[in-house]
Amino acid sequence: MQVKALPLVPGRYVARLPAAMQGRWYLALVRLPIRPASPVLRLRFMLDDEAAFSDEVFFFPLPFQAKLGRHWATAYRPAEASSIYLDLFGITEPPPSLVIHLITLWRPVAGFLLATGRSRLLLAALRGAGPRRLGMIQRVRSAFSLLATSTRPPISYLQWIALFDTWSSARGDALLASPRRRLWPDITVLLFETGADAPLQASIASLKAQIAPAPYRVIDHPAALGNAAAETGTEYVALLQAGEVLARHALALLADQVAAAERPQAVYADEDRVSPVGERHSPLFKPEPNHLLMLSGTLVRGIWLIRREVLLRYPEAAADWAETLRLDLWLRLYQDQAAVHSRRIPYVLTHRRDDAEAAPPEALAAVVRRHIARSGFGMQVAPSYPLELRVSAPLGASMKVGIIVPTACRSPQTLKCLSAVLASTASVEFELLLVISQTAPLEKSQQAIIEQICRDHRARYVISATEHFNYAQANNFGAQQMKSELICLLNDDVAPLSEEWLSVMVGHLSDPRVGVVGAKLIYPNETVQHGGILMGLAGMCEHMNRFLPRYAPGYTWRGMLDQELCAVTGACLLVRRDIYAKLGGLDESYASSFNDVDFCLRAREAGWAVVFAARAELLHYESLTFGSHYSGERAPLEMLEARRMRRRWAGVYAADPFHNPNLSLQRGNEWAVAIPPRVDFAAPKMNAIKR
Repeated sequence: MQVKALPLVPGRYVARLPAAMQGRWYLALVRLPIRPASPVLRLRFMLDDEAAFSDEVFFFPLPFQAKLGRHWATAYRPAEASSIYLDLFGITEPPPSLVIHLITLWRPVAGFLLATGRSRLLLAALRGAGPRRLGMIQRVRSAFSLLATSTRPPISYLQWIALFDTWSSARGDALLASPRRRLWPDITVLLFETGADAPLQASIASLKAQIAPAPYRVIDHPAALGNAAAETGTEYVALLQAGEVLARHALALLADQVAAAERPQAVYADEDRVSPVGERHSPLFKPEPNHLLMLSGTLVRGIWLIRREVLLRYPEAAADWAETLRLDLWLRLYQDQAAVHSRRIPYVLTHRRDDAEAAPPEALAAVVRRHIARSGFGMQVAPSYPLELRVSAPLGASMKVGIIVPTACRSPQTLKCLSAVLASTASVEFELLLVISQTAPLEKSQQAIIEQICRDHRARYVISATEHFNYAQANNFGAQQMKSELICLLNDDVAPLSEEWLSVMVGHLSDPRVGVVGAKLIYPNETVQHGGILMGLAGMCEHMNRFLPRYAPGYTWRGMLDQELCAVTGACLLVRRDIYAKLGGLDESYASSFNDVDFCLRAREAGWAVVFAARAELLHYESLTFGSHYSGERAPLEMLEARRMRRRWAGVYAADPFHNPNLSLQRGNEWAVAIPPRVDFAAPKMNAIKR
């Protein structure tokens, strides 16, 4: 198949696709104009003409043809795809059109092409693709699934900087000519230092080089902060630590974005590190502010803006370091329910030197301990970096958990998993309810499994007389049969990896603003199956950190840290009963998929936080798969549900507040740099949860 793509705007091309040959893998070939620099070409399919896109795919030079400008990619065309889009970056004079050759591939050939040039990775995937008892075909399918979702950013961070984060004098002039310029707040910089001269002088030099300079004061002792706060008459103060070097446009861009965001209480920005020879590396692209990640200490480096009135409101805040002051002020805002008025600016504005001064973990931990004591949360903190939170159900807590398990009770694995739940759940009072959806009498094999499970007095079963299984209906039916204060939705193919899994989840509910808690699910091969759900990933919504090794920290430690997210999986989800009732339970019109995601999004919309508890670990026996996101006889239903979700939650799909717009939405590459960044320079919006 050959299609001609015409330009919509310079560098973006679109072509309509014939209706035939949907739901297939393709080899896509494109010839680009020869240029000295290497171009970057991205392919996406548009779904149903509704401005929603499939997973993005990047092209690579064709072996032995690179000098001729020929590039190739392996791509899957979803059944609902109507158009193909190509985006071309890094070419100053884009061609007037592009011709795309789409060659149909068998799935094994597509898998081979995905593995091309990565034989070591393929062998590693084969070794780690599940238990040895799996057959070779299953192991190969699992290996290719790991391979297809392995991180392979098409450009380096330095190339990304050259394409998207190089601030020329013209770009700086455009910022200074912003129509919001008259609304910019005035700023004073408070520069904290502890005696080292080199990092202090580097920070001062960066302040003097600003395109919109601001006065600064050096804070060399906690007592100096009070005098500075009292004497400073500006609307905002910027908190900077010696060795944190600002980009030349940092203060101007912060002022502009603060004006656009209607003057929030606190603001922070993205950052990276800079080597002694001036090379930038290791970017830290941050999510919107949220309580649990703030408690880890990972969000309090780099420049912050704080309203001066906030600084004056909390004179007792820890002022030994810029980091401790930032953390303490934000936590006090959270305690006073004002942290919703804080936000992130998704631009790299701080370059952290190797000799930058940093607050010791014990100083950060002391701030967090005082916050926990004031709030009464069921947490402890260890002084490491990042700070390690230990969350558990408070001693003497009397809340009972009702665990609902929709199941057919036909698999020996179900017996194994549910027996493990009964035997390996400590510190929390609970009951286990099996919900069996069928109209026919129980079979002998079902009765045998039920009898073994219900020997434990905490377990019982009910029959939901329905012709067709509906996961949402089964859970709602089960919730009506229980009186417990908390409800836990649980799949019948998960088993605890720690006796404290449920206690950890209950502990997060000691914060009254948390309404939903999800667990970390692990594949039998010791890689992550669920690390939270990211909206917009792969054109829809997918699990974060899938296939990350169980004990790996992941990008900026987010594979191991408790954090607030938009959604978690219903395979293990804890919720307050009153919230479940208020929201009407799971939406039963999502019979096949997305009912858990929709529930979490509705909970957030109603003002409740959704939390991913990284230390609540369970084994999930879900199979590893390779190929279409929607397949099998339920595919048409799943596509309809996906379409409804995209329309209902379009804003969240476009900008998940807990994923940075400088990070990718390509499946398996969610921690690689985004090409291009999804940053709306003109109109940033507050994405914080309502309180």
